[in-house]
Amino acid sequence: MIHLLNANALHIPLAAGTVQCVITSPPYWGLRDYGTAEWVGGSGDCDHVDPQGPVNAPSDKSTLTTNNGQGPKAGDKYHSDKTAQYKHQCPKCGAIRKDAQLGLEATPDEFLANMVSVFREVWRVLKDTGVLFVNMGDSYGDGKQLQGMPWRLAFALQSDGWILRSDIIWAKPNPMPESVTDRPTKAHEYVFLLSKQGRYFYDADAVREPQVDEYKKYLAKRGTNGKYEDQNHKANHLSRDSFNPKGRNRRTVWTVATQPYSGSHFATFPTALVEPMILAGSRPGDLVLDPFSGTATVGEVSRKHHRRYVGLELNPEYIELAKERTQHIQPTLLDFNSVMP
Repeated sequence: MIHLLNANALHIPLAAGTVQCVITSPPYWGLRDYGTAEWVGGSGDCDHVDPQGPVNAPSDKSTLTTNNGQGPKAGDKYHSDKTAQYKHQCPKCGAIRKDAQLGLEATPDEFLANMVSVFREVWRVLKDTGVLFVNMGDSYGDGKQLQGMPWRLAFALQSDGWILRSDIIWAKPNPMPESVTDRPTKAHEYVFLLSKQGRYFYDADAVREPQVDEYKKYLAKRGTNGKYEDQNHKANHLSRDSFNPKGRNRRTVWTVATQPYSGSHFATFPTALVEPMILAGSRPGDLVLDPFSGTATVGEVSRKHHRRYVGLELNPEYIELAKERTQHIQPTLLDFNSVMP
């Protein structure tokens, strides 16, 4: 069952130790305004738009956003958000911006501090044998310099007690086009696998990959004389796991195309990227959490594989989009009576 809640990831309303697997993609630092701000004071007729501010561009997580990649149009829910508003105070009318969203912090260090706080909450609700998969993309700061945010986040979480078990490269065969001529076009992001302790649940068999052709050759030769006799062949030196009949252990480079989504959310997970995380990190009936749920892609895949799901989302309009997108799954609001302390 899918449960959606309008809540802040800094305060996860779940009891300690109730979640088996967390899969999430927090807002990337400095990328865009997700339209959750409230303005206090000033003029109610002011749009608070900064004419020098950035335009909300399509996300690095997806080659397509609204209207089949054409961006927001007049009449869309987020058309008014196409141009960014002032971050703190509107100089046109004096209104003060109040906003709980993450990602628009003034500095990378402030952003990372907030991320550490979020994942302390995740630590609290995660079982001791649970796992965390977190996707983080990079961004450019002053001087057009790449900030290294994925690894900065990974090291910050590691310093806060998380065990960094693996870095996974999400390779995109259809990356976002970039009009740059002084660097390569970015075609990858990172997913980090983290745990609370050295021993945790991870179902390697559920996500094994097809064996390479060398295994077929190995079986053929073994079938004739019981051993592999080609001494010059590298397969002689491969590990026992390489010859597992269920397939080889999943590698750390996952080639997954970005996925179209016609709704007004700027960033969506491809379901094919989420699926191996669900299968490896949980069992049927386990509780999966995404504290930055968006349109509930993780929820959709969780339900497909008979996992329970809780999704937190700060923007209530995104929750409505998630309900529309997953209406065939019949999402319901969460009854916390069974999981709250």
